[in-house]
Amino acid sequence: MIKEYQHYRREQVIGGAVVNFAINAALAWLLFRQMPQVPFIGSNSIVGDTLATALLLPPLLCLAVMPTFRSMFARRVVLHPARLPAAGGLPQHPLLLGLLLGLLAALTLVPLTLWLLQLLQVHAMSFGGFVLFKAGFAAVLAALITPLVLRRALAWHLQNLRY
Repeated sequence: MIKEYQHYRREQVIGGAVVNFAINAALAWLLFRQMPQVPFIGSNSIVGDTLATALLLPPLLCLAVMPTFRSMFARRVVLHPARLPAAGGLPQHPLLLGLLLGLLAALTLVPLTLWLLQLLQVHAMSFGGFVLFKAGFAAVLAALITPLVLRRALAWHLQNLRY
């Protein structure tokens, strides 16, 4: 059972990263296609978009996938490990979980990312470079958040004994 769960988790992390890479590349193209350069700071900027992505992606991801995860466990499509993974006091409601994860990403991952960009002396990015940056940031964020969402969905399922 544990191997099946680990395979499912790995599949979801990779799939979530790929999907979010594609969606965010498309969003960057739609929102910034008129800009040959995207500045580091300003109204349409690297800082603003990175912060917005960190705050918006986790709630949307949680609302989209948590019900699916719960359903998969309830229908026994995916067998879970016998031991309950620690949910760490995370909220059960998908929106609250997403908002909390978004806030944590905004307070940790965004400053680290922006600090690295400043360290590399990035003052602006070409349009193509920004599309890749935004898509990559979203993919990494989704890959970090998906295991937590999956763990919370499994904990909810086992706690509520939905079989």
